[in-house]
Amino acid sequence: MENITVTEGENRTLKCNVSGIPTPSVTWTEVKTGIRSTGITRQLIRINRNQSGEYKCEASNSCGYDTTSTFLIVQCK
Repeated sequence: MENITVTEGENRTLKCNVSGIPTPSVTWTEVKTGIRSTGITRQLIRINRNQSGEYKCEASNSCGYDTTSTFLIVQCK
């Protein structure tokens, strides 16, 4: 994934493209806080500078596990 640059106050959807049989389960983790959510997308609403940092997408099924990260760069208004 590529890094994402936003301006404070914007909304952004992070999306993890996964495929596999059986269908993988997907978890997003905000690395700095440890906050986790499930699903291929992570909605970020009214982004503030405290949300900048690494976001990790983890996909797993009975055949294996993979992970990738993106960095959210938040610019001040």
